[in-house]
Amino acid sequence: HSASLHFEKLRTVSALNESLQKAHQSQQAVMVDFYADWCIACIEMEHQVFNQPEVASALNQTKLIQVDITDNPEADALLNQFKLIGPPAILFWNKEGQLLEKATILGAMTKSAFLSHLTQYQN
Repeated sequence: HSASLHFEKLRTVSALNESLQKAHQSQQAVMVDFYADWCIACIEMEHQVFNQPEVASALNQTKLIQVDITDNPEADALLNQFKLIGPPAILFWNKEGQLLEKATILGAMTKSAFLSHLTQYQN
């Protein structure tokens, strides 16, 4: 599909932690999308939000990571690390490397809701 967002796709706890650490060192804000092929809301987000030009430009300074938990033996460990029940879940870190807990998105969101959510938390 022609998504305009370029996610770094990861499947392990160690890869995720390493990628987050690199982003924090280079003072880059991060968005992590927890995804699974069987998750309808995840696919809705991909097709209705993540492929929209406005969303891409709103996130152009943000490092984008997608954690795929489809048939993933580390799925539980990945979810438990952030006390998540399952996908869809989207987490945000600021440039200082702090997890913005209030910014976490659970479930699907419309494009306009997602954009206003970003505006609220980007610094």
